[in-house]
Amino acid sequence: MKGEDRVDEHESGARLRALRQEGGLSQAALARRSGVSVRTIRGLETGRVTRPHTSTLEALVDALGIDGARREHELRRWRSADTLAPFSEIMTPSADDVLAAAGVRAAVDMRIRRVARRAYVDADRCVGYSTNELLIEALADGLDHHPVLMTADNQDALDQVQVEDTVGCTVALRRPVPDLAVVAFELDLGTPMRSGESRVIAFRTSGAGRPVEVGETDWTIDGFRRSVGHHSLHVVFTGPTPQRVWETVDVERSRVRELTLDPFGGVHIAAEDRPPGVYGIEWSW
Repeated sequence: MKGEDRVDEHESGARLRALRQEGGLSQAALARRSGVSVRTIRGLETGRVTRPHTSTLEALVDALGIDGARREHELRRWRSADTLAPFSEIMTPSADDVLAAAGVRAAVDMRIRRVARRAYVDADRCVGYSTNELLIEALADGLDHHPVLMTADNQDALDQVQVEDTVGCTVALRRPVPDLAVVAFELDLGTPMRSGESRVIAFRTSGAGRPVEVGETDWTIDGFRRSVGHHSLHVVFTGPTPQRVWETVDVERSRVRELTLDPFGGVHIAAEDRPPGVYGIEWSW
C-alpha cells in the first residue's frame, strides 16, 4: 500500500464520529443522507476501512451540512498523516526552490509529533528571536537531519539570521539564498534514527525580524508538510503592545479570528492534529 493512499484510522475515525454526533445523527441517518452505506461509515469510524475514496469523504461532509472554508478544512483533516503536502502550499517562493538553491536536503521521512514555538517582539516592534522545541519521529531508517527555512526582510539582513542554542542537534549547514531572501539550515541529529524512533530537539532562531512603524502590520507563521499532533505558537510583546491581533491560515495569511492579549502581553494559538498547511499570528500597530 502506498503511503499517500493511507488514512490514519484513529484520527479520521474519531473525527467522523465526533462530527456525526455533533450533528445529532446515527450511523443509519448519516447513511441515508449521504448515500454511503452504514457498513462503510462503521468501518471508517472503527478504523477497518482505511482507504476511503475522496468522493465518499465529500459525500459525508456534505451530508453533515459542512460547507465553505470549513468543508475544505475538514477534508484536509482526514488527509493521511503520511501524506506530504506540496511545498508550494507551505511557503512562497516554493521551499523546493529554496532547498535546491541552498543545497539543503528535505526531510521527507520525518513527522513532527509536537511543536511549540515562542516568538518575542521587542521594544522596536521587531520579532527579536524565537525558541523552538520539536518532538520528531522517523518514518524510515536513516533519518539524520532536520531542515529549517527562515525568511529575511531583505538581502542585507541575511547575515543576521541565525540558528543557535541547539539541544539534541547541531547546525551542520547554513546556506543563504540572496535572490529569495531566505536562509536554509540543516540540523545534524547526530546518530541516524530508526523507523518509529522519536527525539526531542530544540533551538533558538534570530535575525529574521524587522523594526515596524506604527500603522504597519507584522506576523509570524509556521508551515507543515505533514499533519502535526500538537502545535502551539506563542507571541510575547516585551515592549509596546499592538492595537489588534488575529489568527491566520495559508500562505496568503487569511484571517480566521481576532485574538486577545493576556495580562502579560502574550497571545497564542494551539491545536491538536493540525493538517498540513500554514498557521500564524498577525498584528497591527
